Amino acid sequence: MATGVGPASPALLPAAGVFEPMERVSVGEIVQRAVRLYTSQLGWFIGWGLAVALFSAAFTAATAGWAIVLGLCLIVPTHIGLYAVAEAGAQGDPIDAATVLQGFRRGPAYLLGLMESVMIVFGLMALVLPGIVLAAGLTWTIVALYRRDLGPLQAIRRSLSLAWQHPALTAAVCLLTWALNTLGSGTIVLGAVAVPMVACIKSVAFEQIAPRPAPLL
Repeated sequence: MATGVGPASPALLPAAGVFEPMERVSVGEIVQRAVRLYTSQLGWFIGWGLAVALFSAAFTAATAGWAIVLGLCLIVPTHIGLYAVAEAGAQGDPIDAATVLQGFRRGPAYLLGLMESVMIVFGLMALVLPGIVLAAGLTWTIVALYRRDLGPLQAIRRSLSLAWQHPALTAAVCLLTWALNTLGSGTIVLGAVAVPMVACIKSVAFEQIAPRPAPLL
């Protein structure tokens, strides 16, 4: 009889099944799954969340033009690390430094950060309401780029399409994640706790409205 302890069964993994289709998609179920995902990799989420919060604080304080442009380009690569931890947590995969640094190896991520920021700024300059609507439409860009390996333009089009198809869920996720981001902007410590939760919520919700196509037999 074998005495060794093998790998944990997927059913026993803390975050197993968080990306599985729901019978009825609801914000409450999304949040419950996101919390389970978040707590399954709490150390990595808070650790990289702290790095993201420190970067955001430095970027916000930047005044030099080159520093602002650099910050815009690095927004997406830094946040991709959180989505990578979420994916690994859901699949029960090991996590290391290479996991959270994945975004820096994806060229399209730099361009997406710049494009998103410029679009939102111009939208807000035109009128506040169109800028807010555009920001809501871009809710799914980072997770779409990472989870579906899309280019920046493809990710933007995909996000706008999903927001158009699922306006109620997109609005609910936006309100929830904006509240968390506002809370996280209070201090770096709060940011380290709140920002990773945003990635978990968006990761879980995205898989419900944009499931992967079934493999061809």
